[in-house]
Amino acid sequence: MKNDYLKDLGYLGVISRIKRLSDQTMASGRALYDHIDIGIEANWFLIFRIIMERGQTTVSEIASVLHFAHPSVINIVQKMDKSGYLQITSDPSDNRKRVIKLSEKALSQLPEMERVWEACEAGVKSIFQSDNFLAELAKVEQALAKESFFHRVLNHLEDEEIAIKPFAKGDERSFADLNLEWIKSYFRVEPIDEKMLGNPEKHIREKGGSIFMAKKQGVIVGTVALLPAGEDEIELGRMAVHPEFRGLGIGSKLLRTAIGFARTNGSRCIILYSNKRLKPALHLYKKYGFEEVALEQTEYKRANIKMRLDLCG
Repeated sequence: MKNDYLKDLGYLGVISRIKRLSDQTMASGRALYDHIDIGIEANWFLIFRIIMERGQTTVSEIASVLHFAHPSVINIVQKMDKSGYLQITSDPSDNRKRVIKLSEKALSQLPEMERVWEACEAGVKSIFQSDNFLAELAKVEQALAKESFFHRVLNHLEDEEIAIKPFAKGDERSFADLNLEWIKSYFRVEPIDEKMLGNPEKHIREKGGSIFMAKKQGVIVGTVALLPAGEDEIELGRMAVHPEFRGLGIGSKLLRTAIGFARTNGSRCIILYSNKRLKPALHLYKKYGFEEVALEQTEYKRANIKMRLDLCG
């Protein structure tokens, strides 16, 4: 390729080059399916394989396995369902969940699909002459799992004395202490607090949530958490800043991080539950666009206000 501007950009053009390769390959996949007259889209392959392996699944399980945003998975599932390849029913144990299975139409076409997928795998292998690419790709994925591109750039742009890092093993005590400090100052510790703060790995991260810690000169001084709250929304909570470090913009930086992470991962809105006594916190939320909405019954006895930030506008 002559005069490739993206190549000339070096590392600044890497992400765009990867996107270009993805677009070109997906376009080729669509053309292939059209040519051999298989009525599916190229990105449906992943959903087919997951259901084949599990027998049945849910949108949340698919999103968790693929590390895709819920809205992206919902969009693919709806298209597959409309084309008659899925059977979607309510979970007998929880009517809010939808169980996804392959339809008779899909099952009847699987042998031909698998033959095509084997050919696709051979085609991909022919592009890469060694396994080094897969090894390097794994390293990139591991690095981004440890710290997202968003946080890497943000930490270069903002005050390096206050760094926002993903939750790591060993942060459990700080996460609990920071939250217990403000809860005990205003309210009583509730069972939901004891559960979340007692085992954040199990009750937040393993449920698809994320936790971020603010550090100043190596000392943890703040935290915030995000938890999936529905197919297209995420709940913000467990936001706390050490009393001695308030007024330094740490809360704002944590909130910006949470909003950026939610937007990057495809959430349509962020919700939160709070109490009207926490005026500085409510002022901060409003500053960043949160608006009060109707409050339903929640697990938090202290919650008397619910707020929402629309990320689609």
